Formats: sequence, structure tokens, C-alpha cells
Amino acid sequence: MTIELNVATIIYIATCIVTVGGAVKILLEARKALQKPIDQVNTKLKHYDECLDRDKRHLDKIDTIIEENTKAINMMVDVDLTMLRHMSDGNHTGEINEKIKKVEDWLFQGKEYKV
Repeated sequence: MTIELNVATIIYIATCIVTVGGAVKILLEARKALQKPIDQVNTKLKHYDECLDRDKRHLDKIDTIIEENTKAINMMVDVDLTMLRHMSDGNHTGEINEKIKKVEDWLFQGKEYKV
């Protein structure tokens, strides 16, 4: 079996090689073009995740502040109620002294105020 190589066969083989190479190049460029929007979306998602993490930290701080303020407000209402009771009937002096001690402990020693 012999293979005859003439100019037409060589040109045909070269044309096939160039065609396959061109097709591969087109496919690679198409893949690159399709990957670009995916990369852009991934970049935006990463940015949004960072923003959400930052917002969560801020909201956690706000929740802590609200919780602390709520405790302080409850304490003040409790003390005010005791004072109103005392003003209305002149009694409850022991309760007033107890509240004063609790408020001082809360202010100066950081102890939790229990209503």
C-alpha cells in the first residue's frame, strides 16, 4: 500500500489543520467571552457579601445598644414607680433605699439591675 502525496493532498491536509486550528481558536474565544459575565457576577456577589457582613456587624451593635438602653429604661421606670408610691402615701422608705442601692450598684459597679 502506497500513499501518493501530491500537491492537492498536501494542500487538503494543510487546509484541514488550519480549519481545526481556527475552530479551536473560535471555541476558546467563545468560552472566554462567556466566562466574562460569570466573572462579573461573581465579583458583584463577593462585594454584596462583604456589604451584608458589614451591615450585620452594625445591626448586631445596634441590637446590643438597644438591649442596654431597654434595661436602663426599665430600671428608671421601676425607680419612678417606687417614688410615685412613696409620694402618694409617704411609705415605702425601705423600698426606696433598696432601689437606691440597686441603682448605685448598676451605675458604679456594673451589676445587673433586676426589677
